[in-house]
Amino acid sequence: SGGPREIVQDGVTGYLFSSDEELTSKTVDLLQPDAQEHRMEVATSGQKRASDFSHACFAARVVELLEEQDLDSSVASTASPLVNAL
Repeated sequence: SGGPREIVQDGVTGYLFSSDEELTSKTVDLLQPDAQEHRMEVATSGQKRASDFSHACFAARVVELLEEQDLDSSVASTASPLVNAL
């Protein structure tokens, strides 16, 4: 798994839609003058959520998983400087 429905919290970090009509409706709603504050909140939340998927976060998680698996410590120690370089 691992797709938009697991990443995007509808109306909080972005928007999910299942048809062109739904996309159009949500877009029109967001373009209303009274939706400006909500647009900014969603944009900020979406950017914060996107940072969870940065190269550095991904690499740090890989090192963490390697360490949890008690693999040869040289594997995790070799990967750590790569994480720091990101």
